[in-house]
Amino acid sequence: MMAWAMLTLFLVFSLVLLAHQLMAGGELSLSLPDTPLTGQQAREDEYVAPDPVQRRQVRLYFAETDGSGLTAERRRIHLGGELTDNARRLLDALIEGPTSGLAPIAPPSAEVRAVYLMGDSELVVDFSRELLQDLPKSATSEALLVHGVVHTLTQSAAQENGNTPVDRVRILIEGASPHQSFSTHFDFDDPVRRDRDWESGQPAVDEGNV
Repeated sequence: MMAWAMLTLFLVFSLVLLAHQLMAGGELSLSLPDTPLTGQQAREDEYVAPDPVQRRQVRLYFAETDGSGLTAERRRIHLGGELTDNARRLLDALIEGPTSGLAPIAPPSAEVRAVYLMGDSELVVDFSRELLQDLPKSATSEALLVHGVVHTLTQSAAQENGNTPVDRVRILIEGASPHQSFSTHFDFDDPVRRDRDWESGQPAVDEGNV
């Protein structure tokens, strides 16, 4: 019996010594959180609800085939509550081009690098250089591009609920004014507001109706 008691004591001593060494080396922690999380709290910490996204009817502004102005194409696009995310989705749809027999305003090689809000009502869009590099070199092409972008981004369906509506758009190329890299006909230095004179007066067309 004495031998068993000594053996048991030796094993307990060894386990205590091993635990002490592990804790000293930082390999074993016996600390518990100050306030244990309930099951529901743990689930809430792990899950972040996304912004509600739903299909909204919007107007994408493309060019008339004779270049005389802009006509809206009605389309349903998934939009949420974040204005800059909505702007990206609308711009991507503009770059993809029309499906209703209208003419594109932007080359398909262009990419949206960034979209951000300046102040309360100015939206800044930074495109890749292909936007102007692959665009037909004319004052009309540049004007249709700019006003098509402005008309599309300033429509009420693209706005963030409860905030001041965006009423002007500034276009950059690779983070700078287009004048720094391109010889342009359009004045890109200032933000542009919606100009209804560029609307052709034709009724909006539905997606897929040629």
